[in-house]
Amino acid sequence: MSYASAQGRALQDTLQAERTMRDRSEKTVRGLVKLLEGVIARLPSTKEATQNPKKVEKESAVKKEKEELEPLPLPPKLQTTSKKQVRGKKKPKPKKRSPEIMVKVNARIEALGDPAKNTPEGFSGSMATVLADLQKMQKSDVFVKKPPAAWQQRLSGKGRTGRDLSLAYERYWSTLWLIGRWSIVSKLEIETLIGLSNGLSTRAGSLVRASKDMVEANLLLEKSMRLSKAPSSALKIYTLSEEGKTLFKLLFKKRAVQDELAIMNEKHEGERFPDHTLAVLIFALHARRRGWATQLMPSVEGKAAPDLVILRGDECLYVEVERGQKEKSAKWTGIASLNEGTVALCAMTEKYRQRLVGDCKLLKIKAGLATDLKSLVTVRYDDIGAETALWLKKW
Repeated sequence: MSYASAQGRALQDTLQAERTMRDRSEKTVRGLVKLLEGVIARLPSTKEATQNPKKVEKESAVKKEKEELEPLPLPPKLQTTSKKQVRGKKKPKPKKRSPEIMVKVNARIEALGDPAKNTPEGFSGSMATVLADLQKMQKSDVFVKKPPAAWQQRLSGKGRTGRDLSLAYERYWSTLWLIGRWSIVSKLEIETLIGLSNGLSTRAGSLVRASKDMVEANLLLEKSMRLSKAPSSALKIYTLSEEGKTLFKLLFKKRAVQDELAIMNEKHEGERFPDHTLAVLIFALHARRRGWATQLMPSVEGKAAPDLVILRGDECLYVEVERGQKEKSAKWTGIASLNEGTVALCAMTEKYRQRLVGDCKLLKIKAGLATDLKSLVTVRYDDIGAETALWLKKW
């Protein structure tokens, strides 16, 4: 290769190297420019960044002064309301019961029959009679809106407000009234009566809470009783404590009557014979649901000592509730004598009922009425009415 050729080749290589380096440099510069543009986009504008701080402060002061000099915005226009509308404005009404529930409640109340025009002193009225009386009391001024001052802390309503608080007080006074006026002690019967008076189809949780409040306030004494033998049945009992009796007298201006459990304990050794006591209480509440007024341990002439007397219209029957399988003949003849020749008895089971009916027939008792607790409690309590049979055997 000649010198001239070598020189030309070297020159070409040099030029190519320069072009390559220039291309690389331009590519690097383009990348840096793109990077700087991204950074600048995230920073304040050049104008804002280079403004004089004093100038910025002055402009802010002028803007603030301008805002202060501008008129205030007008207040929102009020809706016009007439005086009549203001005076007539009422609180929201409580939600009404559904039509289905009210139909069910009304059907159960109707099934109880008509209230008695008069219930003799010393009797617990039929459920229809007691319910009508309770509803009347709930509408009266006797059921005060809040407890007497000495009881307000103890019966505070447990956080209830508004209508819930008013209902709680109404249920407190209703419970006191049912026990202290009508001698009723069964939790089942008490809550059923209050529930029906409030338009409730069943014994709601709110009723249970009201009773619990009264137990915690030491106004009610609570007791559970269960039969030791067939039929399998139990009752929860509420009675007034001494403080409960005091509050009853303060509210209703009279003494509370002796309740059913106290009557059994005093007149028939109820604490000594708890099974018999409970059997009488169960029969009595079932009789009341079926339209009969009841009186436990009535005073009668002669040696017969019936467990209770029941009354409906012109019918009046002295009844013996028998726990055993057999009773002395004088017992049945004595009961029949009180009922003008008709014996009325309640056994524990159908088998014992049949046996006692046989005993009465052997004694030449020509007429009788018999039932048994097992059959009575088998019927769903809420489905019982005045037309539901109390007596299952007649002769």
